[in-house]
Amino acid sequence: MTFAMAYEPELLNGRINDLLDSSNSDEELKSKYNLKDVSYWQMKEARKELSGTTKISSYIKHYCYRPFDFRYVFYHKAIC
Repeated sequence: MTFAMAYEPELLNGRINDLLDSSNSDEELKSKYNLKDVSYWQMKEARKELSGTTKISSYIKHYCYRPFDFRYVFYHKAIC
């Protein structure tokens, strides 16, 4: 599963809301979504950067993943 892509925008909205929910720990989210900190992306920093984000739906874009394969992506510098 790719965290920032989905077939339905509601799934992306739920994932990002999970990140924004401070009651979820970083470790819980990493386990739930199979995420790992790497040199260019850290969960803690991404959550901090997203914390002031309003209108999550404005960052969800429809795109053509492959010919005839349309999906949605959460396009924000904290995630992509």
